[in-house]
Amino acid sequence: SSYSYLNAKEMKDVDDELMGDLNFSIYQLMELAGLSVAQSLYHYNHTVLEQEHGKKVLTIVGPGNNGGDALVAARHLKFFGHETIIYYPKRPKKDIYSKLISQCENMDITFTESLPESLTTENYDYILDGIFGFSFTGEIRKPFDTVIEAIGSSEVPVVSIDVPSGWNVDDGNVNSTFTPQMVVSLTAPKKCMIGYEGAHYVGGRFVPRAIIEKYGIILPEYNGADQFAK
Repeated sequence: SSYSYLNAKEMKDVDDELMGDLNFSIYQLMELAGLSVAQSLYHYNHTVLEQEHGKKVLTIVGPGNNGGDALVAARHLKFFGHETIIYYPKRPKKDIYSKLISQCENMDITFTESLPESLTTENYDYILDGIFGFSFTGEIRKPFDTVIEAIGSSEVPVVSIDVPSGWNVDDGNVNSTFTPQMVVSLTAPKKCMIGYEGAHYVGGRFVPRAIIEKYGIILPEYNGADQFAK
């Protein structure tokens, strides 16, 4: 399927418009984005790989909105029958994140205080990477440098939310981190996804026609009531 690819500035502009004149709240966008990530992983595991339900997902949550998407996704994955464990080392003191944490705790989702030492396929079926999103630039700061290194040297399949963590949105894998097995691009794919050969999903089914036309966005067809397209 054909996609168009947005650069970092275009993506920021789209986000600003969604939360400005188009009257979406950050809560809504995060909820819909996270739901689409959970649906995508569920589809990939169950329909594409034909694995059984209830696979174990280690969700690694970063300090910003990408992390918020990951918390939402973890909650929905639990509803979808997946076992989810959350590692969230750097928690911002913002109401939105406290509420998302509380929602996960109320679903009996376990939070682990440290990154599990053995990131093996015996212990986890997927790592959900919600560390950094499209606004990431520069060097990878602590504690995420070691976390991203651990993800890179693990054999557990990685599913990245929007942008693989540590990648530059426009220039790709400039920090030589890892290449995920699957990416769920949110709203529209970013420039760094050009040439990506893994399983590529698009989620965030909330982009109005005005935005699609203004930015010349080409998206794959969404089927029926699916929150993702592939």
